[in-house]
Amino acid sequence: MYDTRLIDEDTALQTILEHTTEYDIYSYYIGNKFDIGRIMTSPLHIDNHPSFGIYKSSRYGNLMFKDHSTGVSGDCIMFVSKLFKISRREALIKILSDISNKDLTYSTEGITIQEDYKTVSTVISVKKKPFCKIDDDYWNQFSLFRDDLRHFSVFPICEYWINGIVQSWSYKQTNPGYCYEIYNKYKIYKPLANKSEKWISNCGSYDIQGYEQLSMNGDLLIITKALKDVMVLYKLGYQAIAPQGENHNIPEKIMSVLKDRFTKIVVFYDNDKAGINGANKIANKFELQTISIPQEYPKDISDYTKEYGLDNSKELLNNLLK
Repeated sequence: MYDTRLIDEDTALQTILEHTTEYDIYSYYIGNKFDIGRIMTSPLHIDNHPSFGIYKSSRYGNLMFKDHSTGVSGDCIMFVSKLFKISRREALIKILSDISNKDLTYSTEGITIQEDYKTVSTVISVKKKPFCKIDDDYWNQFSLFRDDLRHFSVFPICEYWINGIVQSWSYKQTNPGYCYEIYNKYKIYKPLANKSEKWISNCGSYDIQGYEQLSMNGDLLIITKALKDVMVLYKLGYQAIAPQGENHNIPEKIMSVLKDRFTKIVVFYDNDKAGINGANKIANKFELQTISIPQEYPKDISDYTKEYGLDNSKELLNNLLK
């Protein structure tokens, strides 16, 4: 049915998903049904302590697997490759062959589950731990203390789960972790981790950082780019919020409400190229003013406070806002 000499991965995967679903591929080769986001015994090796799970990828929207005892992860093709100890190309050929022989097809259940998981948000759960000196050493350098963190629902954690699957990370001095509670969502922050592992979040554009802590109205609101900056601005006596990043807009409905509540709104992002572009984007859209720290100084108010202290930061903000 298929000329394996001419097989192209993208074409082969498209053909496969025309005849079956990712769920049915996992189910067929595992040998039974399973629940997405729940840990089970690994089919890849002898597993005395269940450590294997299949979950929806928040980045790509497909079904991925993770074997926490070995660290191996990937898509359904990688799973077949690891299960039969064959190359990815050979895994594609095997799946196509099983489809051709009508051993592997799609089920009504598979289609239903596939459609369901496409619309389900990633669920993050956390296990909090008490504050300790490690946390103080990190946050105090920004003049932020335990009461400040609690006020903004920031807590240290020792474990976290994504769609019911515990992640292969543990709290330690060289890699502490924190959760930002934003409504019913979580943003996981590991400040000392590599850039690709520093942030994990299931927050959307309506999950505005610092919004829950705002007063009902005021003379000035500052829109900044991160919750850490929101907290530092709060210590400096200013009300502030932050979207989920410099490239994220604030929804028009929320901005309309904020303009009714606050006399003046100013955008205060980083002083680098990305920050200036992001600030101009949101300022132009909503007709707002922008300010930024001069480029010879640290790029944001958190790092400025870390280097120069709260009093100098207050003087800086007063001058920028004149």
